[in-house]
Amino acid sequence: EEQENSKDKLFLYAMVEESGISPDGAKFRIFRSLEGKDQYKKIAVVSAEEGAAEFCDDTVKPGKVYSYCVQEILEVDGEKRKSLMSETATIPAVNFTAKYRGKLLQKETNGNKVVFKLRNADKYNGKTTIFPEDGETDGLALHLSEYSMDKVKWTAIPESGLELPKEKPVYLRGLVTGAPKSFYETIRSDGVMLNYEGPGNGNTVFELNLKTKNGTAYMEWD
Repeated sequence: EEQENSKDKLFLYAMVEESGISPDGAKFRIFRSLEGKDQYKKIAVVSAEEGAAEFCDDTVKPGKVYSYCVQEILEVDGEKRKSLMSETATIPAVNFTAKYRGKLLQKETNGNKVVFKLRNADKYNGKTTIFPEDGETDGLALHLSEYSMDKVKWTAIPESGLELPKEKPVYLRGLVTGAPKSFYETIRSDGVMLNYEGPGNGNTVFELNLKTKNGTAYMEWD
């Protein structure tokens, strides 16, 4: 089975050590809470093999955000011992790879200004945030500066970022620096211009093909 987090399944990995040695016979109690709730509910008990265990939570609801914590159980000389609760891991049950639709709307031939439209193409995409930072298009630097919801009123993209609406498109305006090109085909960014909060880890890898009008984003590691 391919173990990739998604809107339908979330995978957990737990490992224990006792004085640098992984104990035999350890088990893990797995607790889960829904975002915004303080109460955790035990959802599984799994046995460790060589001090580690994997668990697949296939009872998640797409679009929800879950928090998990783990408690180790170990029987020593007939006595059951419990560890403290682990630190919390929070994972959204959303697409591992986000899908977008994008379109180049304007390129000024007397300068290097560009305007393009971007929207979520799947309701189960995670949170996407756009920043006024540099990306690239066909090897040239692209710096986003403004956004609009109606192509009439333009506002500076805040340093804290602009969240891409779930259902509405956003219009983005920026400046391309470098030798002018008659057509820009692909916009790319590695965790700078766009951040995707999916069920993974690491920087965001984003690409928008302006020829096909399709885009994707994912976090580097599952």
